[in-house]
Amino acid sequence: MWTTVLVLAIAVNFEPTRIGLITLMLSKSRPILHLLAFLCTTAAVTIGVGVLVLFVFHHGFFLDLDISGAKVQIGMGVIALVAAAGLAVSVLGARFSRRSPSAATIPRDTAAEAPFEPVPPRALARLTTHARGLVQRDSPWLSGVMGLGVAVPSVDYMALLVLIATSDSAPLVQLGALLTFVVIGDVVVGIPLLCCLVAPDRTRAVLVTLRNWIRARTRRDLAIVLAVIGGIMIAVGFHGL
Repeated sequence: MWTTVLVLAIAVNFEPTRIGLITLMLSKSRPILHLLAFLCTTAAVTIGVGVLVLFVFHHGFFLDLDISGAKVQIGMGVIALVAAAGLAVSVLGARFSRRSPSAATIPRDTAAEAPFEPVPPRALARLTTHARGLVQRDSPWLSGVMGLGVAVPSVDYMALLVLIATSDSAPLVQLGALLTFVVIGDVVVGIPLLCCLVAPDRTRAVLVTLRNWIRARTRRDLAIVLAVIGGIMIAVGFHGL
């Protein structure tokens, strides 16, 4: 259980959306307040959902199912390997398509086949302008809302809760695993929050570099990471059977 908790918690810190939002909040005039609002919201939602699943719904649902923590770990590992295989196939397909004759080499009547670009309606333009204005505002409430959106329980988080709930550990141990996941998963927010007190400009530059590095990773790199994570989970699961 603990290996899966640590692996998934560390992986949360490299989510491009989370890092992009943190970089955006550091550009505000009150970055510390924005980061605090974001951190408090994400932690509260994550812990709240976890406590409900582990100590409320657990007694009425998971006890009726023949599920063990080892089986959950194996299932999560298989899902990760399938995702890695899908990415690997897409990478190979992209390479094959680049090697095949390109359709762009065939002469065409470009004037006759010019794509039609419809003009966006006024309502959509107003909505886009309004959304851009909300992002540019300096209200910490917006950072809290963004934290709420990031903290929406994902499939892997719910699977982790099932793993913790079916681990036959004491309630305090399960709560400790949940809090460990939250603390490690919010390192990417906590460290910039502390560093911003000392060197805000340097912190912002480091996060921008990290965000660009993550965006530059190819699907092949992601497939390798998923394959490694899946292999670790399957090995730990079979060891626990």
